[in-house]
Amino acid sequence: MNDSTAANDVRALIASLGQLARDASRELARAGTAAKNHALEAAADSLVDREKTILAANARDVKAGEEQGAGARAGARHEQAPERHRHREPERACREAR
Repeated sequence: MNDSTAANDVRALIASLGQLARDASRELARAGTAAKNHALEAAADSLVDREKTILAANARDVKAGEEQGAGARAGARHEQAPERHRHREPERACREAR
């Protein structure tokens, strides 16, 4: 794949994601409170269930960034993210928001 093909693929992906987001926003506008609460709970559960996988992927991204010369400050910010945000307990916040 050359750079031009890759750029076209990225553009197509972004356009597709944009359309999906617009479609989802219309569905969300029509959804009732119970359905929205259920979706938030499912999202929170998914984040909790996938936490180790997400953090491992983040660690790989940080390492790749460091290997490509990203600044130490950026790497430190990403490495601290779990500790900085964990105390906020997003899964509980999602449940309490309803």
